Parts: sequence; C-alpha cells; structure tokens
Amino acid sequence: MRLTSPVRVPGVPLRDPVRAAGGVLRTPVRVAGAVLQTPVRVASTVLPGPTRLAGSLLPLGLTPAEQDAPRRSPAMPPAGDGPPLGLGPGSLVWRLFAESYQALTAGSIGLLQTMHPGIGQSLQDHSNFFEDPLDRIFRSLPHIMRVVYADPFAPPGPTAKGELVRSFHGSIKGTDDEGRDYDALDGETFFWAHMTFVYGIVAGSDRLGVPLTEEERDQLFAEALLWYRRYGASEDGMPETRAELEAWWAHMCRDVLELNATSQGILDAAKDGVPCPVPGLPEPVWELVQRPLLTAWLWVGVGLLPEDCRDTLGVAWTDRDERRLAYLRTAIRSFNGLLPPFVRYHPLAYAAMREIAREQRVSFRRAVDGPV
Repeated sequence: MRLTSPVRVPGVPLRDPVRAAGGVLRTPVRVAGAVLQTPVRVASTVLPGPTRLAGSLLPLGLTPAEQDAPRRSPAMPPAGDGPPLGLGPGSLVWRLFAESYQALTAGSIGLLQTMHPGIGQSLQDHSNFFEDPLDRIFRSLPHIMRVVYADPFAPPGPTAKGELVRSFHGSIKGTDDEGRDYDALDGETFFWAHMTFVYGIVAGSDRLGVPLTEEERDQLFAEALLWYRRYGASEDGMPETRAELEAWWAHMCRDVLELNATSQGILDAAKDGVPCPVPGLPEPVWELVQRPLLTAWLWVGVGLLPEDCRDTLGVAWTDRDERRLAYLRTAIRSFNGLLPPFVRYHPLAYAAMREIAREQRVSFRRAVDGPV
C-alpha cells in the first residue's frame, strides 16, 4: 500500500484519512528541555510578530492576515535555466541551504523524515539507525548537498549526483508489522524526504535567520521542484502549484506522520547517547560534551517542527522555550553576517562558491548572490 496524495485530482476535495498507525507516548519523558506528555495543542505566542508553525510549509512566518490573503500559485518551473537562475549563484537554495546555522534544523528534518511510516520502517529494516542514529545524517547530507553544489549550472532534469542519491534507495522496500508496503522510491515518499530539506530552509530562515518574503516563497517553491528533478525520481503525486504543495504538506503533517520507534529513537538520542560522529575526536571528550550538545540540538529541532507534528510526538513547546529560541535567533542574526565565508558556509558549498569566484573572476559575494 502506498500513501496517496490527496491533491492531484482536480476538482476532488481533500480526503480525510485516518491516521494509519501509532498512537503517542503516555508516560512523560523529558527530552531536549521539553517534556513528552499527552498531546495538548500549544497555542501560545509570546513574541510580537508571526512565530507559530501551524503545519504548513511555505507560509511560515506570515501573520494570520497574510496567510489568509490570496496568493499566486506559480506553475511548474519554466524551461531553460529555471527560476530565475537555476540552482546556482543567485538562487535561494544555493545561498541558504549552505548557511552554517541551517545545521540547527537537522533535528527537525530528521524527525519529519522518520515520522513518515515508510521512511521510519525502512530505517529500522535497512540501516544501523538504532546503533548509530546520527550516522545516516552525516553520511547522507554531503550527497544531498552535492546535488545542489557540484553542478550549479546544470540544465533542468536529472544530474549525475542526483541519480547517484536515487540509486542508493533502489533496494529499500518491504512491509511493516501492520502489513503496509513501503518503497523508498515511491513518488510521494521520495518527494516527502526531499521536501523536508526545503522545509529546513524555510524554518531555518524564518525562525533563526532572515524571514523569507512572499515573493521568495514563490521562488523557493519553483526551485524546490527544479532541485527534485535532479534526482530523476518519480513525479507521481508531486504537487504542481504552491497552493497544492501547502495543502499536501498540511495533510501529511496532520494525517500521515506518526510517532514510531524510529522517531522516538531521535527523541531519545540525548538520553541514551550515540557514537561519536566526528572522526578523531577523543571518546572522553565526546562523552563530556554529547549530552548538552544533543539536548540543545534536539530542543531546536522540536521548536522548528510544525505544531501538528509536535502534537503527534507528544512534545510540549512552552512560552519559555519560545523566548529562549528568540535569544538564539537574535544572536544568529547579529553575528551571521560577520562570519568569514569558510565558517559561514558548509565546506562543500564554500568550495563550490570559491571555485566559481575564481573561474568567473568575480568576488566571493557575487559567487553567492549572483548573477555570474
């Protein structure tokens, strides 16, 4: 059985599927500065301005009035280089995906992926997730980043780095304990995994960096589809407009994602401990720093989740948590622009940007912001 998208058939309203599995933890467990408890929707906002995540993907950071206002629904990316400069210098994906502070979104991305029933089960059946829950993140992220940064001027369509990532998933399929079939290359499953990285860009920008404008959200939607096509993966179930995307994302967060053993494994990482992910770091040093580091990382991850997903996980997010996140946001916004480029950007992206600056004989800033 595959998870079907409710937004593909014109004129047919969204279905109201029943949650396919799961339930939630009933015993309170403290994790990452919050308390797992019986899900209660947290509806408070402490800071002035739009700070709540309500389960949608691209309207994050908008006021209620702005969210209710009519928006344009752009069509699929145009032919040629795409919207507006492919995924190279000047595109939002090129500039934002590599910002170092975006690493703080990895916890939310990991939770969103593992909460998907097919992805959660595939990690149980086909990986060493429970022995080393951080290993998949550290192994996968460089490959994902190369899809963007290894060939910035690639024409629309599959690329070598993208097809390599897709090939890693060819044998990942099976059936879970409830009899549900899963396949990592199922169109909706693969697209969900991809869109969690796009969500990370949006949530990281809105909650930690500089919030995206409405025009930038439209642009990011088009770039997200261009990026997805680099994998050469199935487009079955892929939303064709931003409005469809937002409806599909909200449906997935509300009706499909679940608390399962895999997502619980991420929540338990700080408590249980994980193998050191940094080669060469002495084990005693890792034992000393891992608990505060993982606790803070998971706390930010929980804070950046859509509210529906926090409810599903049974994780509370309080007014105090929101104030603490605001302090972190202020610090990042104050100092990010002052960082040297080799610190501000992920090493893979920094190398690609520096190479473009050298080849095109432009400044490093131009190699980031474009056009070149």
